[in-house]
Amino acid sequence: MNTRIIYLYATLICLHNTMQSGEDDRATTENNNKNKTVVNVYPGNVNVTNNNDNTNNNANDTNVSNTVVNKIKTKMESFVEQSVKYVSEISPREVASSAYTYLAMYKLPILVGTTGSIYLTLFTIIFMGNRFLTSDTTWASWKKDQSLEELQELSQDKLGKELIRDVQKRHINKANPTDYISPLVQFVQTVEKETKIVNHYLQLAVPLRWTRLSYIFPINNKSFEHAQEARKRLIFVKHIFISWTAQDNLGNFNH
Repeated sequence: MNTRIIYLYATLICLHNTMQSGEDDRATTENNNKNKTVVNVYPGNVNVTNNNDNTNNNANDTNVSNTVVNKIKTKMESFVEQSVKYVSEISPREVASSAYTYLAMYKLPILVGTTGSIYLTLFTIIFMGNRFLTSDTTWASWKKDQSLEELQELSQDKLGKELIRDVQKRHINKANPTDYISPLVQFVQTVEKETKIVNHYLQLAVPLRWTRLSYIFPINNKSFEHAQEARKRLIFVKHIFISWTAQDNLGNFNH
């Protein structure tokens, strides 16, 4: 396997040298053309001589460019063919052996990097979850000045009307303020999104608390209880919306 790698590396070096050689040939030709001096004893034919020299120079440049392109093309075709042959000759056992050797050599950096990545991911999710839970613009914080028990004792019809009024204010269609349906659709989508965020937060928080790893993350009993309360309030808000929708449709049907 090492021999094949050396062979592949040598092919790359050969290709690089070919490209460099072509560039050197072209640079040499251009320098020769610049240093070329034409002595014409007939002043009347000066323009004709210069035109011929320019034509010859252009032809030489074209030939050099074609030569470089052909060399590169030939080397690339050879490189691709040899690479395909090299890959096709590698057996699964050799791949497994190389992977095992690599893991054995770098197992500590891989372990540290993987652990660090997992920690940063969990830390970011929990941190953003904490910011969400303390936000005043979420539907989970609707009527936060009243407890969930107090809201449940109020008239559902009254709460439904207040909720729809707040939905129309928060999700108003600025392009069409008379649009009554779009705010309701956006409200449903927003509540579903918030529910997913809270559920994901709790799904991470529960095992972290159970394994006693919560002390290395920005989570505590208060934030955990806040998340549980937010989930209950979102369920309640959805219930109020569904009840109002059913009553509104029933009222329209009776009329």
